[in-house]
Amino acid sequence: MQTAMVRFAVCSLLLMTHAISAATAAAGAPDRFCYSYLFRNDTAATANDLHIGFEDPGGSGAVSDIYLGPDNPFISVTLSSNASPSGTAQTDIAYSNGSASPGELVRIGFCNRVSRMRGVPTWTLDSVPVQPDPQVLGIEWEWRTPRSLKVAVFNDRPVTMTVTSLYLYDAALALSTEALAPDAATGMVPVVNLSEDVLVLAPNSTQMVEVTFGSGGLNSQAASAMQVAEVVSADYAITPNHPYVLGMVSAPIDDLGDESQLILQAYSPQAVYMPLVVR
Repeated sequence: MQTAMVRFAVCSLLLMTHAISAATAAAGAPDRFCYSYLFRNDTAATANDLHIGFEDPGGSGAVSDIYLGPDNPFISVTLSSNASPSGTAQTDIAYSNGSASPGELVRIGFCNRVSRMRGVPTWTLDSVPVQPDPQVLGIEWEWRTPRSLKVAVFNDRPVTMTVTSLYLYDAALALSTEALAPDAATGMVPVVNLSEDVLVLAPNSTQMVEVTFGSGGLNSQAASAMQVAEVVSADYAITPNHPYVLGMVSAPIDDLGDESQLILQAYSPQAVYMPLVVR
């Protein structure tokens, strides 16, 4: 009888632990992924609108902490929801009431629940699209296990793109999109260089980096057939439910001076603690 009660207590505690962990994750979900983009208006027009959309499988449409600081020339934002070409729910962010001149650098930022951002921003002039689109790449952040991270980089543009820097940092404290500026990594603890060599992404291609923390020596090698780089870091232990920052610098292969920057802040997985029962 006593053994059965102990087992019942253990199961109850485990269920409570998982429920608390899930509730905490849901409560923090809107802020668990924050994106900050910096790119140039490469068109010949003074654009007065900027649009970016992202697939939102949960259909929540949750967007928070939209950056409208001095590096963003637009002062109005409109959110809308519709279906993407694949049928998945999509959230669109439209910036207006401002303008970006040819050659001007523009920064946008926002937080959401989505770990995968593939939307390519588009410029418009009086609601008419103007080309070329901003030179940005898509990104996905996925924890496969509590100490294994996969980062995927997507090139959905019609030109070959390069990634000249892809680095993971310990943010120490969660940052607002205002603080996720181009120099945000200054003073942060570097965790691992995810790409020691320049990554080259052909049009409509993907490259992935898988990182394993806590075993083996630091090793980075690219498997060209699978377009996967595997990195192992023995010197760093991931802190559960902790903010980390991924910084990526990219540019078209035929114009390496036309750099764009993406800073992604995301949390590591939450720890699930098992109760210790002493009989």
